[in-house]
Amino acid sequence: MSDVLPLSAATVDLARREVRRDDGVVHPLSELEVALLAYLAARPGAPVPRDTLLVEVWGFPRPVPTRAVDNTVSRLRTKVEADPKAPDHLQTIRGRGYVLDLPTRASPAAPPVLVAHPRLAVPPAPFVGRTEELARLDELVGRRRLVTVLGPGGAGKTRLVAQWLQTTAQPVHLAVSLAHVTDRAGLVQAMADALQLPLSATDADHAVLARALGARGPGVVVLDNLEQLVGALPGTVDRWLREAPELHVVGTSRTVLGLAGEARMILAALDPADALELFRSRLRDADPDATLGEAERSQVVALLARVEHHPLCIELLASRVASLGVRAVADRLDSLLLGSGQLAAGPDDSLLSHRSLAATLRWSWDLLSPGAQGALAALSIAGGSFDLPLADEILGHDAASAVAELRQASLLERDASPGQGLRYHLLLPVREFARAQLVVAPDRDAVQRRFADAMLRRATAIDSLCDAARPAARIEASANLVAAGDGIVDAAPADAARLLLAGRDGDALLAAVDRPDPYERIVTLAERSGDRRLWAQARATLARWHSLRGDTALGLSLLQPVLVETRAGDGHPSVLLQLARVLSSRERRADASDAVDLLLDRSDATASQRSQALSTRAILHQLSGAWGPAETDFHAAIALAVRDGQPRAERIARANLASLLLRWRSRLDEARDQLQRARAIEEAWGPRNAWMENLLAWIDLGDERLADARRRANDALILARRSGDSETTQFCMGTLTWVALLEGDMGTATALLRDSLAITRQRGSHGYSAALLVSLAAAAARQRDLAAADAWLAALDGLDLVDPAGDLVAGIALERRIVDLAHADAAIWPGLVAEVRAQASALVGDEDVSYLALVGRLVEASIVDLDPDR
Repeated sequence: MSDVLPLSAATVDLARREVRRDDGVVHPLSELEVALLAYLAARPGAPVPRDTLLVEVWGFPRPVPTRAVDNTVSRLRTKVEADPKAPDHLQTIRGRGYVLDLPTRASPAAPPVLVAHPRLAVPPAPFVGRTEELARLDELVGRRRLVTVLGPGGAGKTRLVAQWLQTTAQPVHLAVSLAHVTDRAGLVQAMADALQLPLSATDADHAVLARALGARGPGVVVLDNLEQLVGALPGTVDRWLREAPELHVVGTSRTVLGLAGEARMILAALDPADALELFRSRLRDADPDATLGEAERSQVVALLARVEHHPLCIELLASRVASLGVRAVADRLDSLLLGSGQLAAGPDDSLLSHRSLAATLRWSWDLLSPGAQGALAALSIAGGSFDLPLADEILGHDAASAVAELRQASLLERDASPGQGLRYHLLLPVREFARAQLVVAPDRDAVQRRFADAMLRRATAIDSLCDAARPAARIEASANLVAAGDGIVDAAPADAARLLLAGRDGDALLAAVDRPDPYERIVTLAERSGDRRLWAQARATLARWHSLRGDTALGLSLLQPVLVETRAGDGHPSVLLQLARVLSSRERRADASDAVDLLLDRSDATASQRSQALSTRAILHQLSGAWGPAETDFHAAIALAVRDGQPRAERIARANLASLLLRWRSRLDEARDQLQRARAIEEAWGPRNAWMENLLAWIDLGDERLADARRRANDALILARRSGDSETTQFCMGTLTWVALLEGDMGTATALLRDSLAITRQRGSHGYSAALLVSLAAAAARQRDLAAADAWLAALDGLDLVDPAGDLVAGIALERRIVDLAHADAAIWPGLVAEVRAQASALVGDEDVSYLALVGRLVEASIVDLDPDR
């Protein structure tokens, strides 16, 4: 199809977007009018239904009730017809649609394979983002003569170049789509058709094309979809460039062309903000009434991240969300992306390789060599990124050549993370497509076994790292460990359990999982394996997950069978450490102390486990009021961690020592010093820790800097909630509660106390529940709500405290006297105040800045509030 359409009363120039009538009048054409004429001209004499035009030219996702087509046709007839009321060319065929009848019709043998005008055939939808890429392309074309825009299928290469054609100041000769051209002869013929040059069947045709391009002077030729023509380009494009010295060529391709002087511009994924805007734009196109609430927006952001902000995936997601909703799309993401869903393809709907993601990926797959196809299928087994050594192990041979071919085909993404070396990953749709090929591959079982063995070796290596390096290494390897375990569940349940456990372990990974299902599955696999140590580790990990979520009762029930075997001497150090933590949180201090002692007696316990065990024992001493032994154990834990280079264990011990030193006003500087050292360690290897932020807030509270305490505790609360740590969340809320109580803000204090009580009851901590109940009673009393105060005390009296901490018992007894003060009348007030102050003085020394000191300050504030003479 030529870009010039000669009609009986006018000539239409699609490239110039104008109609030159025989009477000398020139009418401009809109982009939509050009697209409609180009679409109809590609089908001369063939009626096209209105609904088809609405989808293919207007870009609607489905036909809609509108007269947009009729109005555009009427407007065009006034420009191109001698008599618009009796059209010779743009005619209506009743019941069948519109047809463009040209004076000289092209042969109807095959659909056209090119669009020979400076606007490539893309759906008429708004272009979103890519500002930097457009500027980069313009800069490259200005100084290089051959530029290739590279990227995987659906990355938006054609859209980017089409947008650049509309904005560049560079002169453009023509733009040719070559999606259906597969050899040198087809390339030459397509260019000749675009230039309207008759060709003979000789090699001189190359020279004819080169001279024709040179005769046009300075300008750009755009060649779209070159990946299937890589072998045909040498000796063709380079000759055009040589014989047309002012010519520049811009190509789009999924694979490197390998031509001399080729400047490559790799089109990466959209940035998250542009990805969200593209989704919104396409969602509005699919459903003009669609809106995204805040909850749906966060779900969409997560969906876009899962497809790594890939443009074609985003367009498919938008069309599915418009019809199915966000939740349904999230649940069916893989099948929807690789299903048969269609995108509006624009005027040239013969480009079937771009109409669905599955077809796009099949197109790329078919261009690969058999060796690269097998490598892509095998590497799809990885759940996350991988380096070249892991690729070697998965394939069972040197993977370098296959990785290079997959990189050149834009099917393998490269990650260059500082300190981690060169790594690769597959985009989600590519990985799922390739996995479908692996399912039917004859060597699938061998690939899965090689991958599992490789990841088992890496899990062992991670365990041998120091505790500062281990969490980050485990997080990085987690996706691959889990994928490797999933692949051998039936063939080797014990190895599968080890891999899944390694991939899900660590507090950061535990906190990131929303439901217990993965861990319950690991416990089942471990039981099937018959390995009792593995079984105990799996149960301990599941118990830790429930404890982090606040359900320590369930965590303890899971550990009861493990506890029986532990007492028989079969406990593994990591299991013993989990036992001690959960038992301590359930106020089972004697059992927790037994677990710690068993751990410290084991020769296979690591330095990190020993240090953490000493810290746990110190906390148990602290809860019992044995301050000297507690401090001794904390210092021993620090010394052991420093000696063996275990900074994470050192950080834990220093932070807990600081919490002990906070009892005494004269030792606040020591507490600050320990916290500063702990924070310095933390900043070197990981994110801020909510527990330490809250300890700093507690120091501010002891110094009566309430505003600073509130700010720090709020920051700590955000961190704790983000990590899913219910215990630290409760402590942070406790600090904020004390700030509110000391400021006299009873409304805020009561709300925080109620929320904390709900968490504490779920955790099963009766001692903390008692402290919260008496604080609720005191807060109600200060507001003169005596009925509520008495009700809270009644709940407190019905609570069965098991081995409570001494400070806790004393503090509860002192704080409940606030309720007595609220009930007192003026006659007994002076004597009661003297009695309560004497009780507080006996409990709280001058040096004390602990929980008891805060209760003492609260009692004094309550005396002022409740004084009958005020």
